[in-house]
Formats: sequence, structure tokens, C-alpha cells
Amino acid sequence: MRKAIFILVLALLLPVCPVLRAAGPLKLKGKVLDAKSGEPVVGAVVKLDDNYLWAVTDLDGHFSLEGIQTGKYPLNVSCLGYVDDNRTLTLSKDILDLEIKLSVSSLALDEVVVTAEKSKDNINTTQKIGRNALDHLQTPLSRENPIAHFSVSGWIVNPARDRALMVWHNIYKTWAWTGGHADGESDLMAVALREAREETGIEALRPVTRSIYSVEILPVNAHVKRGQFVSAHLHLNVTYLLEADDAQPLRPKPDENSAVAWLPLDQAADNKEEPFMAV
Repeated sequence: MRKAIFILVLALLLPVCPVLRAAGPLKLKGKVLDAKSGEPVVGAVVKLDDNYLWAVTDLDGHFSLEGIQTGKYPLNVSCLGYVDDNRTLTLSKDILDLEIKLSVSSLALDEVVVTAEKSKDNINTTQKIGRNALDHLQTPLSRENPIAHFSVSGWIVNPARDRALMVWHNIYKTWAWTGGHADGESDLMAVALREAREETGIEALRPVTRSIYSVEILPVNAHVKRGQFVSAHLHLNVTYLLEADDAQPLRPKPDENSAVAWLPLDQAADNKEEPFMAV
């Protein structure tokens, strides 16, 4: 009898008892616009909680983040050429129409005068750039400049000039020429030679000419490198024409590339997958 009464009381209470459950993952969606024109901002990086989650806006300026737990989060939105938008969001339900407007940043510099002087080692000013001028240009030799900084590449050919030495780039998943960041070094030729040796294993390497072979401005999309988030930026790339004996032993640099090979010149041009790596 007591058991029957207990079951009856429990049945009567169940409908009025609150059900406690953890809040499910939430969604954050929205778009990023130019504050003045109202046009969508393409390639803006939306970061939630200092890299906890991040996304890049599409051609319509839209972004989407999912799997967010309820709580208060710092939100950072950045894009090359715009002032960062920093705010705090409290998420207790899905937000599907967040609109963020970015203002264009002013990067105007005072007038810069660069005086060319021949150095003691006879390296001309295409390789060495006055330190005072570079400092005036917001330290573009250093990766600490988040907007644009110098990188240096080597286009390496064999003595017969019918093959080019290429590396398989781990991030871009394509064949590419060697190169890397200047990292404060103003002797750009030295950077090109160093990067070529480090990334291919070749030792005997020489410049075909000490003049700059080509100059490129390469956009770099936001990505994660060695566990760290890297925002979108520009590489102010300087390329030198180098030569090496194609009989030398080769080895990859695993943290940057997974293969090194001499490719016929026509294949070297055709085998790249990254659109900005045109030869």
C-alpha cells in the first residue's frame, strides 16, 4: 500500500518539477561590413576567446562559428587595412545576425628619403636598405609588423637552365620555390641563400646575378602555424635568381616542406596549386 501511494505522489509531482540540463552548443553567425561604404569585408578574421574559435569572412562578408558554450567571451575582428573591432559578447542563445562594421585604418607615413651608398663589401642597395629608412617604414623587416613584412625567395636553376629546384610547401600544399622571412636581416641576398640551403639541403649555391630578379606582393590568408594563430597579412617578397649543381644530395625541412625535387621548367610553372605562386 505504501509503495502504491509513493508511486502515485511521484507521478503527480513529475509534471511540475523543473528539468535541469546543460545548455547545448550555441552558434554565432553574422557579417562584417565596411563602416563607410557598407560593402562586405572579405577575408576578415573573426576570433572568439583568443583563438578558442575563429573564422574568415566569405565573399559576402559572412562568418559562422559553432559549438560555443554559454558564457562571456572576448571577440576580435581584424582585416588588413582596417582598425580592429574588439568587444565582449555574452552568449546565452544563438546569435544569427551579428553585424560588425570596420573602419579603414590610416597607415599614412611621413615623407621618406632613402640615400643610396655603396657598402664596404660592394653589395649594392638592391640588397641592403638603409636601417633608418626601414625603421621609418614601421619595421617591415620583422614579423612583428602584422600588416606587411619582407620575405625573400630563391628561384634556383641548374647550370643547364632547364630545371628548377622546388619544395613541396606544407601549408599551401603545392610545389613552390624556397624562401622565408627576413626576420630583421637587411641583407636580403644572404636571407635567400640561407633559406635555400636550409630548405633543400644543398650546400654549393651561388647567385646568377646580385640584382633582384623579381618583386612580388603576396597575400597570406589567416592560418595556424605551430599551434599559433597567424592573421592575414602581406608578404613584400623579393626574389633572387640562384644556381646550384643538380647532382647535389637533397633533403626536405620537415617543419616547412615534405619534399624537394628538381623539376623541368615547364612543370615547375604548371605544378603549382596556389594561385598567388605564379611563376
